[in-house]
Amino acid sequence: MKRAPSIDAELETVDVGTGPNLIPFFCALPRARKLTAWEYAESTVAWLQGEIRRNQVRSQWHHLGRDTRSVSARVEAAGRSSAYLES
Repeated sequence: MKRAPSIDAELETVDVGTGPNLIPFFCALPRARKLTAWEYAESTVAWLQGEIRRNQVRSQWHHLGRDTRSVSARVEAAGRSSAYLES
């Protein structure tokens, strides 16, 4: 990350074979304009589809929301746009 382009860069991140652990994928949020995940394992695709259909977010995902909001606040405090975190 130290050598990554600035936060204002228009990077597009593609993760092939993302698997069920989405945390590394979401770590690209502060640098990427767009995230794309390609998953080929039927079991992982079925799990992800089930997560999307749930009425409530699992408690394990709440820390990601807190961390994302924290990063967004720091980005805005630095005078940069954080719209990419809200999409």
